[in-house]
Amino acid sequence: MVVITKDDNSQITTNFKVSEFYCKSFDAPSSHSLDIDVINAVQFIRTYFNCPIRITSTFRTFAHSLAIGSNPYTSQHRFEKAIDFQFIGSPEIVKAKHELLYNDIINKGFVFQKLEGELNIKGFGLYNTFFHIDTRENEQSSGTTWNSLGTNGTFSIWDKKKNDLTDIYNSDDGIFHNITFNIFFTLLTFPISIYIIRKLYKNFK
Repeated sequence: MVVITKDDNSQITTNFKVSEFYCKSFDAPSSHSLDIDVINAVQFIRTYFNCPIRITSTFRTFAHSLAIGSNPYTSQHRFEKAIDFQFIGSPEIVKAKHELLYNDIINKGFVFQKLEGELNIKGFGLYNTFFHIDTRENEQSSGTTWNSLGTNGTFSIWDKKKNDLTDIYNSDDGIFHNITFNIFFTLLTFPISIYIIRKLYKNFK
């Protein structure tokens, strides 16, 4: 783990500054930790594809997780072990690089094997405009990959080793299938959402 602070503009890797990995939560702490393995993994992807990368999410606070509908008890962002990122540049380049990484992970190609085998990346999230990687510790979740598109454009998730859906509750930003949990989650997040709205209102007032 390394300490991440908002105004630290020192280089943490060849292409990234410490501040680029700072928490983007509305109630972000003055500093937080982040797994160095996941940082090094993003740098590897940046170097391999020779394309600039924007970090879109790292550590998330409990309130932030609830506000966006992410499970604060299972999300690897809560445990300072996850990064969301996207390629940046011209639309043509971004599309090409995105497809290359997407297909590599789907087909468990060179980049996937490097990330999983040497850089300790165990969770892979594939989305339309960004990627998620994390260093989850659960050995049964090693190689877990979820794909927002799936083979038919719908959300799907599978586990490399088990090839089933049993890891969906462990996945970051997964779908909650338990109706009772959904009701409880809604009741829990409602007052927090009101608090967030009031706070934002006061800031812009």
